[in-house]
Amino acid sequence: MKIGLVYFSGTGNTKTIAKTIRNELNKLGSIVEEIDITPYNSRRQEISFENYDAMIFGFPIYGSCIPEIIIEWIEKLNEQEKQCAMFFTYGGPTIGVAHYHTKNLLEDQGFRVIATAEFLGKHSFNFGPGFNFLEDRPNEEDLSIAKEYAKKIHSLFEKENIRSIDLKKPPQFDEFIERRESRQKRKSTIVPTRNGEECSMCMKCQEECPTNAFNANSGEADNEKCISCMHCISICPENVLKVTKDLTMFFNRLKSHFNLSEEVLDNRRSKYFI
Repeated sequence: MKIGLVYFSGTGNTKTIAKTIRNELNKLGSIVEEIDITPYNSRRQEISFENYDAMIFGFPIYGSCIPEIIIEWIEKLNEQEKQCAMFFTYGGPTIGVAHYHTKNLLEDQGFRVIATAEFLGKHSFNFGPGFNFLEDRPNEEDLSIAKEYAKKIHSLFEKENIRSIDLKKPPQFDEFIERRESRQKRKSTIVPTRNGEECSMCMKCQEECPTNAFNANSGEADNEKCISCMHCISICPENVLKVTKDLTMFFNRLKSHFNLSEEVLDNRRSKYFI
């Protein structure tokens, strides 16, 4: 079986889960081709879905859903008749409406979603001072669940006429849809910067930026384009990029809003739904 594994990964959590799933599927005899759509230009390249027996899609959660740029990318996929599975990574506060919303997006394009999963990972804002959610995730337990998920979806992919997974509509879904336009217009307030430091100008930050927001020459991000994914910081070989804004108040506000004590976070578990 040949499987296409498409993922977007800002700081590496989704990539880690994707590779864990890929390795397990390889052990089961499947050929898995990774398709990383994180860099801006990668999403301008057409995927030949007809070359695969099944697809897996992996995305991070920003707020309560997948990134807006990925929503827009999915909406342009044009009637792909293919069975698929999904997985998501998130940094602790909430998985939001991701399962239900992304399933609808994919099925609107002709995919049949037969399984989904969610995995814990360190929050992308952990790069900022005063912010610290799930620094040690994904851990071995998370990766073990990813391996289990790979085995489950491999078994499903081998069967014929598997039904689409039944997911309940989240109570906040209609409000989420109504607020989507305002989210699209929102400027980022947490953006990376080189803050005047010198570097070798390898250009990775600019070339791999998911939204063409980062300018390597100035060392600054355009806050109208930046989605605060922190991809540039995570891939900088010299560690000169950073978030300078103190995020302590934002961190405490999130903890209070979602009732996130250390005990609550420690008890969060990755899981899958078949």
